[in-house]
This record gives sequence, C-alpha cells and structure tokens, in this order.
Amino acid sequence: MYIYENHLGGLYATEDLLDYENLHCETCGDSDTLLGKANTREEFLSMIDIEGWNEKYLKEFLDENFS
Repeated sequence: MYIYENHLGGLYATEDLLDYENLHCETCGDSDTLLGKANTREEFLSMIDIEGWNEKYLKEFLDENFS
C-alpha cells in the first residue's frame, strides 16, 4: 500500500502508485507527497516521523488501512 500526505493535510493510502497528474492540484499548484510503501502497521510507523501527527488521527488511519 502506498502512503501519501495530502498537500492540504492528512494522509491517505492506495494500492496504486499515483503519477504526477493524480498528485498535482490544479487549483493551488501544490502536490501531494508520496511517503513510501507499507504493508503493515509496523512498516508504516517506521516509515514516518510520528512527531507532529495527532495520536488519535494516526490510530484512526492505522485502523482504517491496516486492520
């Protein structure tokens, strides 16, 4: 699963690697960022810097994507 940080805030996951056209926002000119690929909670947690992320938000993201 590929993990992305939305340019407006927040995280999302997809099974597909997205190309630039899918990541780029035509409205503001910014882009989402690929953080990496993770198949387990452990891989995800070792991949990101959890500082600065809301603990409740991360738990919900993990439960939603790595159940």
